[in-house]
Amino acid sequence: KKARNVLNFAHPAITRPSKLKEERVTHADYQAQVFRMDSNHEWKERTLVISSEDLFLAPLHGDVAIEKIPLHEISHVGFLEIDNLQMNIKEEDSGSTNALQRYFFKKCDLSKIQAFNVHTHPEGINSGLTFSFRTATPEQCQEWVKRLNIAASVAKRTSPKVSFYRRYQEPVEKVLESFWFQQALALIITVSFILNIAQAESLPPPNSLAAQAFEKIDTTFTAIFVAELCFSLFARWFWRFFSDGWCVFDFAVIVVSLAGLLNANMPGITACRMLRILRVFRIFNRLRTLRLIVNSIAEALLPVANALGVVVLIGSVYAILGAQLFGPSNDFFDFFTSLFTMLKLATFEKVDVIGDDLNQAAGLGGIVFLVSFIVIVGWTMLPVVMAVLLDYYVAGSE
Repeated sequence: KKARNVLNFAHPAITRPSKLKEERVTHADYQAQVFRMDSNHEWKERTLVISSEDLFLAPLHGDVAIEKIPLHEISHVGFLEIDNLQMNIKEEDSGSTNALQRYFFKKCDLSKIQAFNVHTHPEGINSGLTFSFRTATPEQCQEWVKRLNIAASVAKRTSPKVSFYRRYQEPVEKVLESFWFQQALALIITVSFILNIAQAESLPPPNSLAAQAFEKIDTTFTAIFVAELCFSLFARWFWRFFSDGWCVFDFAVIVVSLAGLLNANMPGITACRMLRILRVFRIFNRLRTLRLIVNSIAEALLPVANALGVVVLIGSVYAILGAQLFGPSNDFFDFFTSLFTMLKLATFEKVDVIGDDLNQAAGLGGIVFLVSFIVIVGWTMLPVVMAVLLDYYVAGSE
């Protein structure tokens, strides 16, 4: 009965590979085309490359790695059928289990096996993933298993010991960047902002029960944000953290919130506590669509500023003409008054009132002045500004 259970081979554990920044494979000790089993249990053709330190997976006929396995993090390499056999043998009755392992190992014909597994260390960058590969011939499979075992053994002897920080830095970063963690943090930020709204709406008297309750809740949220900031510093220390604008913004907002809690007698404490509402803007870094909007606006600032500069230049020309032609009336008393009037016309504010005044003051010339400005600025230049912003948003989304 146990023998029949053993023969029911299961698929190896297949999980999604970790994200890998673009890394070009420039040196290869050995490489060949193989098939890699993905998370859908489908075989995808890949180029498998052994370098002096890593095992790379690249697209067929490509030299940019899409997955990487450090050789010193390979726990062992085994033939897929034998690995499946060992996965299905139960752990009780160890004596008979070992006997069955030896029996079926002898029965496995290595000359017909064309697939192998690469098992990684649970504390490595791949978090214990099992990578399954299939070769074109059994001879290639045996050659890969032999080479990988030798390369992993050499790498383990020569690689320096990984510090505690390096060992857990990437796993912590994976957790911080995971979808569910980002969604949970966005929910916490939203709830914190809703409580800020409730506090501003109720305005409880100082030292009242409601004020103390709001203060305790705010302290709890601040503690959560400080803990998240500490983990982020741990995962991205040093330059990767402080070179990221979003991380610096998070750091500044949380430090201000923490300062307001730790030192109640600090000068400007009221302003620090007011700045705690800025924590809601941290949600932009947690939700991709919001982050896309903000990043697109930031990238479009210079082109939009150039387009707005043209609008201001045209408005200034009309302001000078208005002050000279229609001054010193209320709407065109001097240059700056005329410029403010042009701004109101560009946003179509009080167009009828200003139009009546110009019609009475200059007749047809005043109407031409008004209509030409609206056509040039309101109907042409301002839509150009929006088009520039939209163009950068579309480019960022792609």
